[in-house]
Amino acid sequence: GGLTAMGSGLLASSFAEAATRLRALHVGLLLVELIMLYFYLTISYGRARVAVDALLSGDLRAGFWLGIVVVGLALPIILLIFASGVGGTGGDLLTLFGDMGVLVGGYLLRRILLRAGTRGAMQFGVRFVIRPEA
Repeated sequence: GGLTAMGSGLLASSFAEAATRLRALHVGLLLVELIMLYFYLTISYGRARVAVDALLSGDLRAGFWLGIVVVGLALPIILLIFASGVGGTGGDLLTLFGDMGVLVGGYLLRRILLRAGTRGAMQFGVRFVIRPEA
């Protein structure tokens, strides 16, 4: 009985340590994504100004700033940092909510960037044609 209790205590402490390391890795990856998004917009501004303007200050700005930046990046970073300090079930719940924010932000990133990109393509007169199936 004593060895089992001691073994499960070691397992629990190593699991908690692994969870803390994974949260730190996740925060690091989210920061890299934030930096990449910044550079993507900076580089794209010269080529597709209409698209970038729509994201930053146009009609797509609410989805970009609230959905992608706040819910998908900033809030998960904050929740994951707090989750590492809290630990236990509270830390797990904070991690869960942070991860849900990442999923929502990732979905919105693809959807909103696609909408902005079609505007950038239309700026250059590119027409989209849907071909009927043969």
